[in-house]
Amino acid sequence: MLNFLRKLKERWSVEQACRQTLEIYKTGTAEERQQIEDLLWEVGRQKNDMAQAEAVVKSLRQIL
Repeated sequence: MLNFLRKLKERWSVEQACRQTLEIYKTGTAEERQQIEDLLWEVGRQKNDMAQAEAVVKSLRQIL
């Protein structure tokens, strides 16, 4: 049960971080948007999943 609660807390934290990042992307400066995209590309490289990184960046760009 304790592990379940920890995982739930981690998911909540990740979900909150995603929402905040999305809000910054939508309302932030071009420099802030570029920093978010750079971070996504870096994660894609680290996870060896550039296709997923590209899909996320394209989705973000469509929001604008």
